[in-house]
Amino acid sequence: MNNAVIIFTRVPEPGKTKTRLMPFLNGEECSSIHKAFLKDLLRNKKRMEADWFVSFTPAEKEEEIKKYIPNATGYFPQIGENLGIKMENAFRNVFEKGYKKVILTGTDIPQISETDYEKAFLQLDQADIVMNPTADGGYYLIGMKKIEDVFAIPYYGTNTVWENTIENIKEKGLVLDCGRKLRDIDTKEDLEYLQILLKRKEAEAPATEEWLNERMYPL
Repeated sequence: MNNAVIIFTRVPEPGKTKTRLMPFLNGEECSSIHKAFLKDLLRNKKRMEADWFVSFTPAEKEEEIKKYIPNATGYFPQIGENLGIKMENAFRNVFEKGYKKVILTGTDIPQISETDYEKAFLQLDQADIVMNPTADGGYYLIGMKKIEDVFAIPYYGTNTVWENTIENIKEKGLVLDCGRKLRDIDTKEDLEYLQILLKRKEAEAPATEEWLNERMYPL
């Protein structure tokens, strides 16, 4: 297998995951919906020809993350002083295993589909870097064929992450290709937006849809 996907995630824990959804959701509900997001991401694993790895935090929770993302090719903790270093180390870990194309994605967008991954792998035939943007100025997927030094930006968690990373890519003369823009699910408004997409059949995330139908008012 030449292709690999890295799922970059926090272990679902009440009060420590999806906290931007509080106080609209309580800690238990934030953990519960995160588990639903993971279930939807795993649907893609079953449909694709790629090995899947999980880079997780906190480091001591490996056995717990295996309950939510079972049967991955490998599991390893996130290592580094900031998000950029952690992502770079995750790529390095997997490339050292001999993979030719590696994609890293977070877990805030349950509606991501296998088509998004497959397109990114194809784009890497011509591009050095593939990135898919989020509506809030970040990105939810990044792929490459070897370690590229593009993660050193001033701040993560802001609306300039995409712009700053693009600047790094241009400065190094790398060829970039992009996928479709999607919206992170971080707030009450994001959840309502996703619920509308699911109701209109404009997105597919069955585990998250079931969770929303049980806990949120009908639209």
